[in-house]
Amino acid sequence: MLRQIYGNDIGIIFIGPCISKKLEADNNPMLLNLALTFKEFREWIANEKIMPEKSERETYKFIPYEAQKGKIYPVDGGMIKTLEENISICDNNFINLSGIDNIINILNNDDIHQEEFKFYELLSCNGGCISGHGMTNTKSILSKRKLIINNTPIKQNIEHNIKIKDLSIKMIYKPDNLIDNNYPENIIQNILNKIGKYSKEDELNCGGCGYNTCRNFAKAVLDGKAELNMCVSFMRQLAQKKANKLIQTMPSGVIIVDDKLQVIECNYNFVNLIGENAKIIYNNISGLQGANLRKIIPFYEIFEEVLETSNDILDKDIFYEDKILKCSIFVIEKNHIIGGIFQDITQPTFKKEQIIRQAQKVIQKNLQTVQQIAYLLGENASETEISLTSIIDLFLPKNSQQRGKNER
Repeated sequence: MLRQIYGNDIGIIFIGPCISKKLEADNNPMLLNLALTFKEFREWIANEKIMPEKSERETYKFIPYEAQKGKIYPVDGGMIKTLEENISICDNNFINLSGIDNIINILNNDDIHQEEFKFYELLSCNGGCISGHGMTNTKSILSKRKLIINNTPIKQNIEHNIKIKDLSIKMIYKPDNLIDNNYPENIIQNILNKIGKYSKEDELNCGGCGYNTCRNFAKAVLDGKAELNMCVSFMRQLAQKKANKLIQTMPSGVIIVDDKLQVIECNYNFVNLIGENAKIIYNNISGLQGANLRKIIPFYEIFEEVLETSNDILDKDIFYEDKILKCSIFVIEKNHIIGGIFQDITQPTFKKEQIIRQAQKVIQKNLQTVQQIAYLLGENASETEISLTSIIDLFLPKNSQQRGKNER
């Protein structure tokens, strides 16, 4: 339809919540140039520094016109609603189901083969497309469903003069020859171990990878149809481990707290700076998790200030016992999570680093001065040579001047 209106030289990109549309786009290059998820689309416009929300509403509009009743398509039962006006929940000729398990159950049911023609709306994602893996809206299915229904007009209210000729939406689908490779159990378990699944309890079967079970995902990896980094829980755990390792190996004292000033994470260097009482708590509670910061340090007010104002406090000196602590308190999640980095500037190693840095600054400044003097001397020498040469030329006889020029 779009090509009939605007010509064949346009590019058409599908943007939605469905990762399966990528395969459809690849299989139908004459219809679609590309398929993006909402996540990818948001990353794209962010990289291009495009901010539709800060522009006038009239700047962006739907072409050729805004969808009307089709807006309800992404919710469970929405497709059937767009097909016919007077379909009730009691009409057995139209059935909608969502969720892979429900679809498998109905297709395996013998009754389905004995019935007359029916229209089955079967959506693999629970609740419909609004639960697609490419969604960025993290609200509940109910909230998303309500938002869409409230924005779907009861009647079509846009008139247009666009005429489409001989537009066929017919499509014939042929079953894929799916091969269930019976991989040995130890091979499957090896893949599961790589994504942190060492027991049945570890297999969350969350569906975040696009497969309904962790074992099916492992088979897909072995088939070459999936990659380990598609496991959301594994990537989250990996990121957490990297962050924890980084915190523990930092030479400075590091602590992260929540809005109640309860410790989320800290390293031993922080505890070592605070004193013996903190060490005792640290040994009893790993990483001081859940401990109240107010009972650990007397200068907790700076954390409260950052939580309240969301303004970072950088390079602040705090006198604590016989030490001078240079600290920086910064926001991680506004009004919810903040972090702090502490250094004991009375330590000899810290002083040594400070002296080295200061010496490097002095050396660099001296080098710049020497370079500037050399430049000025060179420029002055050049000007002096030109002046002296001019004076000599004035006092030489003409023949000698000519001979001198030739020599030069």
